[in-house]
Amino acid sequence: MLKKFLISFIVILAFSASVAASAYNPVSVTIISSQSSADSSTISCSNYIDFYGVNDAYSTNDLYCELYNDNWGPDTQYYSTLLSPGTGSMSQGQVSSWHNIFYQRTLDKERDLYVHLDPAGWNSTGCHGAGKLVD
Repeated sequence: MLKKFLISFIVILAFSASVAASAYNPVSVTIISSQSSADSSTISCSNYIDFYGVNDAYSTNDLYCELYNDNWGPDTQYYSTLLSPGTGSMSQGQVSSWHNIFYQRTLDKERDLYVHLDPAGWNSTGCHGAGKLVD
């Protein structure tokens, strides 16, 4: 009897953990000064989303922090904001502050989205930054 109870408990616990993990579905990307763009992986978003961005004070250029729909054809821009240098602080490869929430929305339908970071100007560089999307 105890063995059946333990097995049932473990199955329920595993299911609960998978449901909780799917409710918080983050993806992030960083960019360093020598890169002209950077993309995160794509996540399927079906709920309320938070979109964050940081352009470090050490950057020498403005940074576009954008959300794109991952489509079968050309990807389409869903949201974009321009960040001037100094919107947050970062330490070597690690975002230390996600205090800048630029976009919050309840989605009208399920969307496959990814974060795209792009320094201002054609093929430009000079940004230390990051973007994060949470479903």
